[in-house]
Amino acid sequence: MKRLHHPLTVAAGVAISAVALWIAVRGIDWAQTLDAMRRVDLEQLAFALAFLVAGIFLRAERWRIVITLPVPRRSTYRATAVGFFFNYVYPARAGDVIKVLSLHRVTGQSLVRTGASAAIDRLIDVDVLLLSTTAVFWLAPELPLGRNLFYAISGGLTAVVILALCPIGERLLRRASVYLEGRPDQPMRTTLQRLAERFLNFRAELLAGHRRWSLMAAAALVVAADYLSVFFLLRAFGWQLPLLAPVAVWAIVSLGAALPSAPAGIGVHQLACILALGIFTIPAADAFAFSLTLQIASFASILLSLLLGFGVGRHESAA
Repeated sequence: MKRLHHPLTVAAGVAISAVALWIAVRGIDWAQTLDAMRRVDLEQLAFALAFLVAGIFLRAERWRIVITLPVPRRSTYRATAVGFFFNYVYPARAGDVIKVLSLHRVTGQSLVRTGASAAIDRLIDVDVLLLSTTAVFWLAPELPLGRNLFYAISGGLTAVVILALCPIGERLLRRASVYLEGRPDQPMRTTLQRLAERFLNFRAELLAGHRRWSLMAAAALVVAADYLSVFFLLRAFGWQLPLLAPVAVWAIVSLGAALPSAPAGIGVHQLACILALGIFTIPAADAFAFSLTLQIASFASILLSLLLGFGVGRHESAA
């Protein structure tokens, strides 16, 4: 099996994690960190864990809808859970590749089609992340994070997604396809025309009948599950924060997770939590405790999803 990532990529991730961890632990009051973890409300933590598991299964359902092909629900659940597991234990998000290969191997569906659907599904997450990051600027307008550039990227990506799915976007793509068909026969022209035609066919399948509403519902439920998982985890520490706080924390932690890092995002995850909770004047020691609790809960949710995913498979097979 070929290596999923170049050794330099892995080394860069480990280096970034080491630097981030060094920054995060400077001046930490470890006694305060341990005390904060001992005071965690287990009932609220259980709610957070439940919504973390729900988020994984809802993402699997959303991906199954995006694929638009008759793929067994149990197969997407398993592949998604396996992908989350490898994203957690292997650097540089190898799980995204492994989940595509896993579903392709089990179902025999086209690898290109499966990979493209996974990329589109991930694009939905990216778009939601960019929109959620707006909450960070609302809560902390003084942060020098390149606000104008962020709004330009976020607005541009959102506009592209909306345009691609609305009737105007379809008409523009069809006109582009007709225009390319009339151009001299060149490899680039042929490739672009083929891509436009494939996207139009995929778009028609994705938005056909009730599928569009199923996709919108699944995407909304994923957002709700992510929000509630962070909401209850914040409540587990006894913090009464603004309603937008879970959105801001989730956005900053997710942006940190996008960076190359060591397994489980060690260091980067801790620093992201400290920065996010620092907006609400939460002490670094308490924020460090929150980051460790979130990591433990996330890994537990992945293991539970693996068990439940394979349990779903056995139940459906028996049925």
